[in-house]
Amino acid sequence: MPKLGFGMSSDPPACELRLYPCAEAAWLGVIRPWLAAAPAPLRRRFVLVPTRGQAQGLKQRCLVEAVPLLGVEFLTPGLARQKWLAASSAGRPVMREELLVFGLRVLVESRLSVLPPEDPAAGFWKSLLSDLECALREFEALLRAGFGAEHFSVPQLREVFGALTAWTEAQGYALGPPQSLAAALTPLPPEAGRFGTATLIYGFSAEGWEDFFDLAAFARRGGDLTVVLPEPGFRGGRAPDEGWIEMWEAVLGVEAAILEAPETASCSAVAAVWSGEGGAADRARLIVGQTRGDEMALLAEALADLLAAGADNIAVIFPRADAASLRLTRLLAARGLPFADLLAPVAPPTIDERL
Repeated sequence: MPKLGFGMSSDPPACELRLYPCAEAAWLGVIRPWLAAAPAPLRRRFVLVPTRGQAQGLKQRCLVEAVPLLGVEFLTPGLARQKWLAASSAGRPVMREELLVFGLRVLVESRLSVLPPEDPAAGFWKSLLSDLECALREFEALLRAGFGAEHFSVPQLREVFGALTAWTEAQGYALGPPQSLAAALTPLPPEAGRFGTATLIYGFSAEGWEDFFDLAAFARRGGDLTVVLPEPGFRGGRAPDEGWIEMWEAVLGVEAAILEAPETASCSAVAAVWSGEGGAADRARLIVGQTRGDEMALLAEALADLLAAGADNIAVIFPRADAASLRLTRLLAARGLPFADLLAPVAPPTIDERL
């Protein structure tokens, strides 16, 4: 796989790949120093994150910790694609999904129209026609993985999606994933300019593999590159997370370095007592009520005391979502205490939620 630094100029940009065990390690070890090290004179820099929510979270933390963001632009994969497309000579525009669905419908119906109703092949085309959007998504996933219509195992799919590709090109358009693949793997000529001096890619896991080629295409044009990814649980074999890291190592031409987790307060002593492994019990507090309802009321009071004392990260662990957990959420809401309920609901949704 062509490396990002090859063939770009006589002075290729620097590439760095870091793996973080937790978000705090990424912030302290890479993100904060990278943002704080503003170049002089001021130049444009980019931060690529999976979602707008993550971008907003980073901006808020920068505000709290007085980290300057002058010259820094936050982008999601879709915005990054628009930017590298505008700076490249990608050629034909990408056909929109609605037109692709229309073209696929015409191709399928034309094949179905020449078959008698009793023909077994007619059932295949009717099934495909019933959910063209889903079929198109599967085709796009195949293209994003670097394959094409000819790699379908079913002959009918090979033929109809091959026809769809030819029809798209005949209309003067292109399919998006092959365009991203070519832009990611094709080295830029030495005279090609860049639209930034540095790029930071943060937080993408193997679940975001569909954005890989758009990220790589942007990185070719974004100057010095720092990629910060979640550390996988190395289990051997071909786990998706490990393959994700190997793919980045291959395209960057560097070896990943693992960040050290920061020292934080731990409740391991309490866990050791709870699991029967021994240890000091002075950090554990036992609350017992006459009923489950009494226990939840005592627990809500204990949580209120902890929050009043300055605690800002408290976990309440239940074996499962049940009446007790529901009781606690109602008690906390009645007290006006902020909380995030990550358990599944134990009752039907309200009429407002259903609407």
